[in-house]
Formats: sequence, structure tokens, C-alpha cells
Amino acid sequence: GRSGGALANIVIKSGTNNLHGTLYYFHQNSALNANNFFSRGRGQKLTAFASNNWGGAAGGPVYIPKIYNGRNRTFWFFSYEASREGNGAAHTSSVPTAKMREGDFSEVANNIFDPFSVRTVNGQPTRDPFPNKLIPVSRQDPVARNLIRLLPDPNTPSNSATQPWVQNFTFSYKWPRDFDMYAAKFDHVFNEKYTTFFRFNTGQGFFNFPFQFDGIGTPGRNVVTRPHRGFAWGHNLLMSSRTTLDIRVGYASGTERNRPWSEGFDLTSVGFAPGYSQLVQSRAVPTISMAGFQSLAGSGYVENVGHTWSLQTNMAQVRGKHLLKFGGDVRLLYGNFFGNGHPSGTFSFNNAWTDGPRADVPGSGWSNGARVARAISHSPRQSPLL
Repeated sequence: GRSGGALANIVIKSGTNNLHGTLYYFHQNSALNANNFFSRGRGQKLTAFASNNWGGAAGGPVYIPKIYNGRNRTFWFFSYEASREGNGAAHTSSVPTAKMREGDFSEVANNIFDPFSVRTVNGQPTRDPFPNKLIPVSRQDPVARNLIRLLPDPNTPSNSATQPWVQNFTFSYKWPRDFDMYAAKFDHVFNEKYTTFFRFNTGQGFFNFPFQFDGIGTPGRNVVTRPHRGFAWGHNLLMSSRTTLDIRVGYASGTERNRPWSEGFDLTSVGFAPGYSQLVQSRAVPTISMAGFQSLAGSGYVENVGHTWSLQTNMAQVRGKHLLKFGGDVRLLYGNFFGNGHPSGTFSFNNAWTDGPRADVPGSGWSNGARVARAISHSPRQSPLL
């Protein structure tokens, strides 16, 4: 009843009187694999990727020359598995042009309005446009100017002659996923009626989330580690010719540790107040979003730790032509979970303060460029960016 899906029982091999072992390696990549049927029909190439999986296992009797010979009594088994993957991905987005980064919005068809210029015209609050669509340096927010420098420069000509900032940046990459797992098991036969085993396993996974450009301010690219470990101690007793009893105690733990790619970033280096830097839960590039443009950061901070203790008993008994099984499963679950999607804060910008001419209906002159202008310019509303 604890699981909504299927259950899988996994049995780890035991050693035998003879030494046995296996090694394996499996590789696949985009050069060897066939393309997807539908992608091939659209003329799209298979996205670059590579996968390498390898491992080995060995087992036999415990044998220490002149000290102990475990044949028929004590056995060992060990296995190791590893995976290294690099999945290809691509990203296209819109980034501010070189002129926009300096406060020059002459490439934008609409006017950029001064949020401090509101006056009443015919009973309506009205803004005046910045002359020549230029925001003076004295009116530009220094924090915003520094943060915009974390965005990548355009590297692709836009398909729009009137909007040179639209889809002017492309980026392709591989994001890694690495996994390692070790398992060891020891079995001992006390006599024909009593056997025991002890198993220990440990491992770790590491990967980065998909990201959007190669820089400290990229969204995604979270640094994720997943260490895990566990053990089990089991006993099997032959109570009689018809009855067996199996008792085992187990422990398993796992951690989901997720850190922003920019963890450790000095917020004061871009102009944030020292007090703000002390308030955040993780010093990283804050999440910056401007609708219609490439965003900054957005990597979460996660520390999820879980522990499970278990005690299981199973008894099987033969009664005539019938086999009866019954038992119990007691588990103690402990979890300590913490997560923050924006550990250094989040700031979003729209055209409300730099569009116009009517101040009460800012969407009347809507443009994407106005959103960058809002981010780079001071406005009457105070925020940690000012």
C-alpha cells in the first residue's frame, strides 16, 4: 500500500566455493544510433549525446592463507557499476543588443518613456518620452547595468529586421550525468539450520541541470549530488523440516543536494547593499526575468535528507499440499527536507514604468524593449536593485 506503482524485489548474488567474476562495458552515441523517425522526416539531425556504462562483479570463498579457509562456510561478493553520460541540448533566446546595454533604445520602434515625467494632460496622467530613446547614465540603475553584463552577447543575426534583439543568441552544449555504485556482501553458514549475511552499499550521483549559456548567470546548471548508502543484516533459520524463519534489519539513506551554479557569488560586487547580501539563504546570482528576453539565474537550493530503518520477518510453513507464508514489515522513516527555488531573491520587470504615454495604461505603447529599459532605469518604486 505504500507505493502507487509496481514493486521490484532485487536479490544480490552471493559468493560460491569457486572464484567467479564478470566485466562489462556498454557504449552508445549519436554517431552510432539511428535518428528518431519523426525528426528525420523533418530534416532534423539527432541531438549529440554519448553514454558509457561499465562495471564488474566478483565473488568466492573467504580465504586467508594459513589463517582461515572459508570454503563451504564463508563467502564474499563485490560489485561496482558506473555510468558517464553527456546529453546534447541546444537553446535559442533573445538578449539585449549592445546599444540596449548602454541605454540606447533607438532600435525599438516605440518610444521609451520617463517614469519620473508624469504630468496631467487633459485630465490624464501622461509621461514624456526620453529624447532620442536614450536613457541618460545618471538615470540608469548601477546594479541593473552590472547584472545585464552577466548576459551573453548576441552571436546570431536576428530574423527580424525591425527587432534585432529577437532570437539573436544560440547555444549548444552537453550536460553531464555521472553515477557510481559499490556493493559488498558476506555470507556465513553456521550449520545446516542457520545462515546469515551482511550487505553494504554506497554510491553517488552527480549531474548538472540543463542550462542556457556558458556563464555564471545562466539559468539551470544546478550542481546536484546524490550520495546514498545502506546496509542489511539477515538471518535464515530452519525451525523444522516444514518451517523456515527469515529475519533481517536494514538501513538506507539518501541525500538530494542541489546548489546554484553561481553559489558563492558576491552580491556586493554588482552593487547590492551588504545588508541584502546577509539576508539571502544562499549567495548566488538572483533570479532576474524580463519577459521576452533571456533570464538570469533561477537555480534552486535544495537539501533533502532521508533515512529509513526497517525490520522484516517472514515465516514459511509447509502444510500438506499447501505453503503458508506470513510475516511483518516495520519501518521508521525520517526526512529533513529544505528547498528554495530562489535563494538569492527574484526580480521581474515589465513595461509598466517605461511605456506610455498614459501612465495609468502603460500597455498602450507596449514593446519588449520597454522591459529592458525598465530593468536598466530607475523608477519611482524602490527595490533592492536601487
